[in-house]
Parts: sequence; structure tokens; C-alpha cells
Amino acid sequence: ALKREIREELDAEIVVGGLFCGLTHEYPDLTVNLYVYEAKLTSSRVRLIEHNAAEWITPGEIDRYAFCPADETVLDKIKRRSV
Repeated sequence: ALKREIREELDAEIVVGGLFCGLTHEYPDLTVNLYVYEAKLTSSRVRLIEHNAAEWITPGEIDRYAFCPADETVLDKIKRRSV
């Protein structure tokens, strides 16, 4: 399913690795369950189909960007892993 979503939204191919983390985040009006997998980009290009913009950033650049509250736990794990 992850490979299909990346193909549909970014016109790119990936190899899916292991589960990086899973979490549940409760917003006032809904609850989301996130499962984050490691993946390797195998295609030479990425074409935005469902998105207006994208950027490749390093873990050290994460704090320069705004993310959804549900993403904060995942981003903290990425930052700690890169130390």
C-alpha cells in the first residue's frame, strides 16, 4: 500500500524497509493512527501529483519547518536517531 501511495502521489518508486515507529495522536475532533516505515527512493525523479510543494531536508533542518502536531513525535525520533 505504501509503494502504491508513493507512486500515485509522487510518481516515484521506493523499496519499503522496516517499521520505524507507530503512534496514535488524538486531535479534538478525530484520532489518527500513524505507521512510519523506512523506505529507499529507487527512481531517479519525483514528480508532484497530489502536492503543491516538497523539499528534501536533513534531520537538523526539521525545526525550521511547521508540521502537524501528530508528526512531532515521529520528527523527534528522527532527530534523536541522527545524533
